[in-house]
Amino acid sequence: MTLSYGNRIRYYRFQQGALAVATVGYTNVIDDHGAAGDGATDDSAAFAAANATGKVIYVPGNRTYNLGAGTFSFSAPGMFGDGSGSSILAWTGLTSTEVAMRIDPTTSPFLQNIKLKSTDGNGIGIGDSGASALDFKMFDVALDGFNYGFWCDDLENAIFVQCQFINNTTGAFTDSTAEWLQVNFLGCQFQSNTTGVELGGICDNVVFDNCSFGTNTNGFVITANTQLRRGVHHRNNIYVGNTTADFVVNGAYHLSLIEGCKFFSNSPTNGLNVSPSSGGASDVVVRMCDFKGTYSTDVLLGANTTTCEVDRNAGGVTSDVTDSISVTDNGQNNVVNY
Repeated sequence: MTLSYGNRIRYYRFQQGALAVATVGYTNVIDDHGAAGDGATDDSAAFAAANATGKVIYVPGNRTYNLGAGTFSFSAPGMFGDGSGSSILAWTGLTSTEVAMRIDPTTSPFLQNIKLKSTDGNGIGIGDSGASALDFKMFDVALDGFNYGFWCDDLENAIFVQCQFINNTTGAFTDSTAEWLQVNFLGCQFQSNTTGVELGGICDNVVFDNCSFGTNTNGFVITANTQLRRGVHHRNNIYVGNTTADFVVNGAYHLSLIEGCKFFSNSPTNGLNVSPSSGGASDVVVRMCDFKGTYSTDVLLGANTTTCEVDRNAGGVTSDVTDSISVTDNGQNNVVNY
């Protein structure tokens, strides 16, 4: 079955939520467990009781649920609300290293139509350090005000659809020990973070499709310790209003596609900056992108960059992007310009 982008989203959301509810049923945190949802009363006991039923948890909307200062250990098959702007889970007093919601990595759960909000701590963590999670899914989930909005060491076959990562230090994060395999971000928003996304460790076919990176200090960052197998791919994304960097690669960058993206920021020096400090970059294709920001260089391919292709991009008002590619590798590059 071939679905359009919008229909893909509706299909994923319907399939996941309906299947889980039909299989195990759901429980209501207000009607069944006495949550107040007034933003002041501590509702952590009600959420713990709902979680213990083993059913999908329903969080009614137009309410804010106070989860206090502790970690909510989530092991239910799923949780859904009435929208990320309506069903709000709020934490206060988390330490900088505490996690608001720690998810059991063995349950393959989904989260849908809720917001997690705080002014400190970390948003969603899957398992403890070194834990591996399979088939995790988030739909219309907002992570607002955390140090790390989302982190997981090892993640496989995960999907994030129309999620919002806003006002965090880092929206989505992996460190040097992590391994992400077949992870997809569809229609997600990374806005007003210090860094929208920071990837480290091993990344194998990680895709950002129709996402926006706006008004961050750094939009998207690959760190110096990253290892790529089948690449990190960007399709049809928008980078706008980021102040220091739109898209910067500091580590190894291989077998990756950047296609149909729009770079519209005015402060960063470079639109796409592939200047690895270690590991080099090779077999990277940049095509059919639009560079309309006021960059000194639209595409910068730095040292240790080989066999990269820059194809059919649009530059500023007066010149094609290929006119302002900077290649600094003493003749070791193989950059194809069309």
